[in-house]
Amino acid sequence: MKRFSFITQLACLFLFSSLFSCNKLELSREEAAKMLKSQLNLPKDEIKKILLRDETGSFNMTRNFLKDLQNSGLVSMESPTGYPNATITENGMKYVKSKPHSTGNPYETGIDVLVASIDFGEITGIIINEGAKTAQVDYTLIRKVTPFGSSRQFKLQESPSNESKLFRKYDDGWRIQN
Repeated sequence: MKRFSFITQLACLFLFSSLFSCNKLELSREEAAKMLKSQLNLPKDEIKKILLRDETGSFNMTRNFLKDLQNSGLVSMESPTGYPNATITENGMKYVKSKPHSTGNPYETGIDVLVASIDFGEITGIIINEGAKTAQVDYTLIRKVTPFGSSRQFKLQESPSNESKLFRKYDDGWRIQN
């Protein structure tokens, strides 16, 4: 009789512990990273428009910017009419994302260039709130700046940024809250 009650107690303990372990909230770093990359559409390019030709009143600003790019070997510039007119060099072509196009102003010609690439860094921490069925996920994003992005006009920095998102547990799994 003692043996039966001991076995029954063990079975009850096993059943009880397995029931409560199923309700435990767990979010792995790998699962969180996969969901973040998908939602943020990473890696992604950061693209900006630059002026190659500017015959407007702000041409001095454009000229100074293009001189910086010329010194970096990204464009070659000529100003036969006094207005800046540049072409992308072979070194700059690897960052070009469009053909030269009108900006809507007949006195300007622009082109879209890659100024940075943004990629996922790492999960730096997960804090789970079991009562609210949520998890705060801290992570980093890495920005890799191109020579266009580090120019005087954009002044982008190549450093990781710390970010955070709230995840909520539903019956079908974790979802990122907006």
